[in-house]
Amino acid sequence: MNGNLKTRLLAKDDHLLNEVIFLINELLEQLEKNQIEAIKFHTARRRLLSSISHDIRTPLASIIGYIDALRDNIAASEDEKREYLEILSKKSNNLKQLIDEIFVMAKLDADEIPLKVESLDLSEFVRETLIEFLPKLKNDHVQLHLNIPEKKCFVMADRLSLIRIIRNLIKNALEYGRDGNILGVELIEKTDEYHLLIWDQGPGIPKKDLEFVFERMYRGDQARSSFHGGSGLGLSIAKALVEKNGGTIWVESSPWEKTTFGFSVPKHKHSNGF
Repeated sequence: MNGNLKTRLLAKDDHLLNEVIFLINELLEQLEKNQIEAIKFHTARRRLLSSISHDIRTPLASIIGYIDALRDNIAASEDEKREYLEILSKKSNNLKQLIDEIFVMAKLDADEIPLKVESLDLSEFVRETLIEFLPKLKNDHVQLHLNIPEKKCFVMADRLSLIRIIRNLIKNALEYGRDGNILGVELIEKTDEYHLLIWDQGPGIPKKDLEFVFERMYRGDQARSSFHGGSGLGLSIAKALVEKNGGTIWVESSPWEKTTFGFSVPKHKHSNGF
């Protein structure tokens, strides 16, 4: 067959031989699928490495530039020096965040993040996670629309996964939806799971980009990706962790009306049905 996996064997009149031929053809079809997937994987990997290299080099070059400017006393006044140091601090933190998320993504790919699934009160968990964002909401003049049940909402999930998922989605909404001046957080009960919805009323995501927003470092005209200042990995990490915890994640967007990122978490089945 000279390595051509598209080759198929033709059936004969012999029944036993037909079965063998059928199995060989099935094997060839599977090998062809595996070959296609391997090509897609390597292409995606090269694209990801290229994006990572770009996103590391760009802030690093800027950081080096500001350090050189400070060293050469280009910033003459104390105010200019403080401004340079503020920029350096911000760019350094962004670079650290990118590197941290690259390591998390690599660990997820290698299945090296162990889950400690336990019963958690999701309503209280969401409130606690939101507390750290209250100062930013105030500083950015963003109103919080909270719709969380007063009762306990028990789910089965890994605590650290939930923290990272919720943080990533809130950061995403505040980064790209802050012009709408509203952050919405809603917890909705379903039969076997809870849905957590995080929404904003910012510029939103074009319809053509919706199916790609969870891809690693995807870049679109207005997609929520690293060219806006983020790493482009936050949503991919959220998706991987949601699925690892037995849930699903989705996005809906009507620009300047409502852009919602939602995910599901399986309920903890108690004897009372909740």
